[in-house]
Amino acid sequence: MTQKLLNPWIDPRVHQVRPVQVEAYMIRHGWRSVPFPRPEVRLYEGPTADDGRPMTQLVPVATQVDDYGKRVIDLITNLAVIEQRRAVEVLEELLGVTTPSGNGAVTNQAPDAAPAPTA
Repeated sequence: MTQKLLNPWIDPRVHQVRPVQVEAYMIRHGWRSVPFPRPEVRLYEGPTADDGRPMTQLVPVATQVDDYGKRVIDLITNLAVIEQRRAVEVLEELLGVTTPSGNGAVTNQAPDAAPAPTA
């Protein structure tokens, strides 16, 4: 279900994000899925928080629920804060617009692209 975007600061492409893209992103960034009783969300454990315990993040997996878009926005916001990146960078990596590097940062250059000529 596509929701009308009420906040012009939110990139409308958030509605293009699918659960399979989120799962791949989370795994690529070192998060691991842990058992959770609600089927419409998946729970991930990630980096260690200041208190020494792993951070947790609920990830929406049911696209047909009314608040799927809001949950994706919340997820992108949280990941951007945790990773110290701009939200649009997280969104673009989720959508495959940018390619991830080995350290979690992204690059706009495809991995097999030739480098720019130098003078």
